[in-house]
Amino acid sequence: MGKKIKFFRKKNRFTQEEAATILKIPLNTYRSYEQGKRVPRIDTFERIAKLYKCTIEDLI
Repeated sequence: MGKKIKFFRKKNRFTQEEAATILKIPLNTYRSYEQGKRVPRIDTFERIAKLYKCTIEDLI
């Protein structure tokens, strides 16, 4: 899952800092999603998918 979040972030040309700011979550939290150390809540998954113009299923 973390690798897919990172893939879509890079595909959409965001830095981790930009993504975290837009999603209104701490940078360390966003990084932990990409590293697979944490799993986003469903509402955060929805915001990530919307930001990256993909579905939640694409991110899983």
